[in-house]
Amino acid sequence: MRHATPEDALVAAVQAAGSFSALARMLGITPQAVQQWRIVPAAKALQVAQLCGVSVQELRPDIFGSPAPAGTTSLSAGGAAGPVTGVPGPAVAEGC
Repeated sequence: MRHATPEDALVAAVQAAGSFSALARMLGITPQAVQQWRIVPAAKALQVAQLCGVSVQELRPDIFGSPAPAGTTSLSAGGAAGPVTGVPGPAVAEGC
């Protein structure tokens, strides 16, 4: 799903986790820290993306670039287009 702004992407991540508290527990930080975020801090963006299924490009387009337009494939970190098959994905915490 596309999120218009990094703020919207943060809201989506919190909703996927179930609450600010649930996301905070998954990240090992306090709920107050998460509630103070306007956008996900750069140091937590990859972890939030993996836990909650929101892309790092949506969470932090200023650092990771804008998401690819719908229907297109962007290059992965390894340089191959499209998803890697046969490789288990990251473990998803309960609630995301």
